[in-house]
Amino acid sequence: MNLLIITHVFPNIWEVNKGIYVREMEELAKHCNIAVIAPIPFYRKIINFLKSKPIKKIQNWNGFNAHYPTIIAIPKVGGPLYGLFYFFSILKLLFKLKKIFSSEVILSYWVYPDGFASVLASKILKLPVIIVGLGSDINEMPSSFINRKLITWTLKNADSVVSLSAAMKNEIINLGIPQDKIMVVPNGVDEALFYPADKLSSRKKTGLPMEKRIILYVGRLSSEKGVNHLIDAVPRIRDKEPDILLVIIGTGGLLNKLMSQTKDLGIEGNVLFLGERLHSDIPVYINASELLLLPSLCEGCPNVVLEALACGTPVIASNVGGVPEIITSEDLGMLVYPADPDALADAVIKAFSKKWDPIKMSKYIKHKFGSWGTKAKAIMDIANKTKNGLAGQR
Repeated sequence: MNLLIITHVFPNIWEVNKGIYVREMEELAKHCNIAVIAPIPFYRKIINFLKSKPIKKIQNWNGFNAHYPTIIAIPKVGGPLYGLFYFFSILKLLFKLKKIFSSEVILSYWVYPDGFASVLASKILKLPVIIVGLGSDINEMPSSFINRKLITWTLKNADSVVSLSAAMKNEIINLGIPQDKIMVVPNGVDEALFYPADKLSSRKKTGLPMEKRIILYVGRLSSEKGVNHLIDAVPRIRDKEPDILLVIIGTGGLLNKLMSQTKDLGIEGNVLFLGERLHSDIPVYINASELLLLPSLCEGCPNVVLEALACGTPVIASNVGGVPEIITSEDLGMLVYPADPDALADAVIKAFSKKWDPIKMSKYIKHKFGSWGTKAKAIMDIANKTKNGLAGQR
């Protein structure tokens, strides 16, 4: 099969941790021929140029080629038109690829604008299309009336829809999409990277202080991730555990605000902002930490939770989205109400006094969710059924 993938969720050069989906695409390339269209917004090129950081385009990946058209996109302006801008920006490339790559199915990650543009492309190219919802494109974006209409249209016109969790599937059904059209396929774990390792040696590698009780956050610094509530929990944790250190890995629009919040609370010595790190470095930081925290207000199937558990590091997370489908017992971690700093603090203090079994944790999560190869095989099964008009049949 020839599979055309259209998505911005790719190691698009300026966001290093989008590279996790390359693993899935490399696995897909073992089962079929794929070509990837990974658009770059023109404003990112301008920003990188002004920072003297030219955008690096890697055309030849392990088993497939990637193409990087420039798309028209202005942050926070013209959102309802993004889908059309996206489509017209890739249209020339679509016809070019048609001559050298005989696509049989279009696979699109992220519902809007990627999925919207992919549905339009499918009508032009007369190909079936599969849309993969990843999280906030289902959990948050539909809260806007216009976005809800665009997302609903996209999903209704897709031949198949993939959800990362049962909770997300229910949200898609609530948009009026037939449930037999939606398949749940959770993310996998890169087993070559994420496995239990000695905490002391991991701390030496990261340079984190040996004497601290380290809790870790990895992710975007944006409002839906609830990092402000996590920082609010630190003073209460410090009252019981004076050596607490919250390590925050990630970047985002709230960075300065969160740093000011830390200063206002007088906990600058207990919070360390490390910025972004390569995805390949994340397992070392996870293994160097006692707990991973994810205080999100909404989630899909957060890969960082799977990765932490694969390393044998327990997780404290908000009871939202697909998180309860991962943390199914207190042997894996604890679930708390979202936006509740006191609950986060209590859970951290309780977790510090509990004896955890890293090996049992790691084996369980890898058995239940599998690898990126496991997910790729499931996607290929859906692609074959979609191609043959059997989507929705079990």
